[in-house]
Amino acid sequence: MTTNASPEYRACTCDLEEFEQLVQMYTPSFSQKRALLRRMKIMEHALRALEEKVIAMETLDAREQAMYDSMIEVASKIEFLQSALDDMIKKGRLTKGEQDEIVEDLSLKLQDIDLMVNEANEEGKTKKIEALLAKKDLAQKKIDSVTGKPPIVYTVPHERELADLKKELNSLKKLQSQAKGKLMSGADAAKCAKIPALEERIANLEGSDDKGWYEDECRDLLFPPKAAPVAKAKTVSASGGSKNAGWLTKAKTGGARPSGGKSGVGAVGNPFAMLGDE
Repeated sequence: MTTNASPEYRACTCDLEEFEQLVQMYTPSFSQKRALLRRMKIMEHALRALEEKVIAMETLDAREQAMYDSMIEVASKIEFLQSALDDMIKKGRLTKGEQDEIVEDLSLKLQDIDLMVNEANEEGKTKKIEALLAKKDLAQKKIDSVTGKPPIVYTVPHERELADLKKELNSLKKLQSQAKGKLMSGADAAKCAKIPALEERIANLEGSDDKGWYEDECRDLLFPPKAAPVAKAKTVSASGGSKNAGWLTKAKTGGARPSGGKSGVGAVGNPFAMLGDE
């Protein structure tokens, strides 16, 4: 196998048994599985294009030939992955962010179906209308199923240790910047000498294989930012005013959907780039 191969290339080139193990190990969440599925569909499309070239007796270049020869049971793997996603929806194995994304996707699908129903009505196509309404009913039932189950919550790996390390690092960097090139005391210099080790430890934890595939891409859906604590109501008195003068300020409760919620495929337009470095 090519070195530094992408997760999707690795998934497409292993046997089916190993693929199922990789999915279980590296894509535990719905978002990660769907990110892999999207990329594998691109790989499958590229493979079909290569198959058409072979059928047409066209010569494949070395990179195309390597990809063509290495793909194993891609269609079966995609079917397995899709089934796993459907099962997670049925069992309610979704975070709040994932639920919101699915409902948004299905709501857009319902809008498209309504447009097609209107067109079919104008054309007098009764059977088409019936088929579309059946699809609409199925999509609505899926929305009801998703929203009817409580969301699950994932814990960020090493979350507490990372928070402590970053807090200490920020404190030391602040101490270092306050010195502004001046000679620090021996105690402060000893503290700041820990900065490289702290940065290395943080980088190792954040780059750990424990994260699984596409976790950074799916982070907003898996680990939504914690809501800020609600500020206590306070009275701001106007200068020179009476005791009851002023404004009552309250923090807003609730929050919007995390930014970057969509777990897009990203720059994977060229499937051959997934082969990695030679």
